[in-house]
Amino acid sequence: MNLSQIEHDQKQDILTFYQHAYQILKREEDLSPANPLINETLSALVHKLSTPINSSCEVVEHPPIQAIKDDMIAHLAAAEYEMENYFGRVFAERASRLEDLSSFLYWDNYKELTKTEVSKLHELISSPHELNHICFIGSGALPLSPLLLAETLHATIDCLDIEKTPYMIGKALVHRLQKEEQLNYVYQDGKTFNYQAADLVFIASLVPDKEKIVRQIFRTNPKAIIALRSAEGIHRLLYHPVHIAGMEQLGYQLIGNTVADSYIINSTLFFTSKEV
Repeated sequence: MNLSQIEHDQKQDILTFYQHAYQILKREEDLSPANPLINETLSALVHKLSTPINSSCEVVEHPPIQAIKDDMIAHLAAAEYEMENYFGRVFAERASRLEDLSSFLYWDNYKELTKTEVSKLHELISSPHELNHICFIGSGALPLSPLLLAETLHATIDCLDIEKTPYMIGKALVHRLQKEEQLNYVYQDGKTFNYQAADLVFIASLVPDKEKIVRQIFRTNPKAIIALRSAEGIHRLLYHPVHIAGMEQLGYQLIGNTVADSYIINSTLFFTSKEV
C-alpha cells in the first residue's frame, strides 16, 4: 500500500467516524462521563483527530462534514461541559493537591498547552513579572488552565464563569486545593466585567460572544494582552477557530501564537491593541 492510499484511507476513516460520532452525540441524552458510550466515542474521536494528516483542509471542507460541523461542535461543547462538571465534582471531594488532578484524561494535554503558552508569553514580554494579574474567562468547573498558569506564572487570576453550576463546582475545587489566594472565582459575564486590573486576559475556546467581550476589555483596559484559545487544521472539527481579521477590525493586532500539534488540540493567539 503506497503513501497516497494510506492517506486516502485515513481521510475516509475520519470522515466516516466523525459522522458516526455525530449521530451518537445527537441521539444520546446523557453526554456525561457516566455514559460509557460517550466516553468511548469521544476518546476515539480525539485520537483519530490527533493523528497527523496532510489533507486536513480537504477533510474539514468536505460537504457532508460542513453540513453537520457547527451542530457537532455544539454537541461536543455540551459533552465537554458535562465532563468538566463531572470531574470537577469528583476532585472537589477527593483532591488535596494539584497533582491529584493528573488522573484526568486530558491532564497532559492541558499541561503541554499551558507550557507552550507560558513559553510564548516569555518571548512576547520583557519580564514575567509584568503579568501580576490575569483574568481567565470561561474557567468552568475544572479550572486546569488557571491552576497551571497560576503555578507557573505566580500570578493571581480572576476566574470568570457565567454558568452557576460550573462556578460553584470550580470555586469548591479551588477551596479544596487551598488555592484561593491565587484563584478568585467570579460569577459574572465577561461582557460586563471590569478588566482594569488585568495584565492578561485569557478567553477559553468555548466562550460565546467573544467580540462583545473583547470590546469590553478594550473599554476598560486597552493595555491588557488578550489570549484567545483557537483551533487550526483538523482540530477545527472540534472547535471554532478565531478569525484574526475580526480581531483586527476590533482594533487589535496579532503579536504571537502557539502552534497546535498531534498532542496539543488548541492553539493560542495573543493580541494587543493597535492604539497602545
